Amino acid sequence: MSANQFLAENKIAIHFAQLLNISIDDDISMADMENELNTIGDIAEFQKFVKNRFNYSAYQFMTGYQKFILLAKDFRKDNEPKLDQETEMKVYNYTTRLLSKITNFAFALNFEIQEKGYDLKAIKMDKTFEKVLNEKDIEVCKVIGFDNIYKLANYNIPKLEAELEKAITQKALITKYPQLANLNKKSFDGAATIQKLKLKRVGVRNNE
Repeated sequence: MSANQFLAENKIAIHFAQLLNISIDDDISMADMENELNTIGDIAEFQKFVKNRFNYSAYQFMTGYQKFILLAKDFRKDNEPKLDQETEMKVYNYTTRLLSKITNFAFALNFEIQEKGYDLKAIKMDKTFEKVLNEKDIEVCKVIGFDNIYKLANYNIPKLEAELEKAITQKALITKYPQLANLNKKSFDGAATIQKLKLKRVGVRNNE
C-alpha cells in the first residue's frame, strides 16, 4: 500500500471516529475501523448511512466503536450485491455445463488410473484437466483447486456443484460490481497498521 493511500484511508477512519466520538488514540480500534472500511464498496454512501442512522434507538446504548461496527454490518446487509434473474440463470446453466464436463472427464481419468495402475500423486491435475477446459473454465477451477475438483468429482458431486456455483457467482458479481475485486485484496496487517498509525501520530505531535 502506498503512503498516500494509507493516509487517505486513515483520514476516513478519523472522520468516522470524530463523528461517533471514538478516541483516535486507540490504535487497535482505529486499525479495526480501517479494516471494516475496506469491506465497504461505496464510502460516500456509507457516510450518508452513518449520519442518518447513528442516533437510531438500535444503537442508543452502544459505545461509538460498537456503533461503527454494527453500522458497517447493517450497511453491508442493506447493500449486499445481487445478481439479476437473467444473470442467475446464466450462472446456473454454466455451472451445469461445467459440472458435466468435469465429472465426465474425472470419471474417465479415474477409470484409466485404476486400470493402468498409475500413481495418482504423480499426476499433475491442473495440466491434465486443462487439456479439456477452456480459459474461462480454468479460471473458475483454479478457485477450487484441481486436486480438490478431481476428488469431489469422484466422491462428492453435490459439493463440487456447490463449489462451482459459488466460484462462478463470485466472478459474475465482480463483473457486475467491479469494486468487489478490490475488497478481498485490501487487507491490513494488524501490527503493521498500528505501527504506521503510531508513527503518523508521533509526526503530527512533533509538528504541533
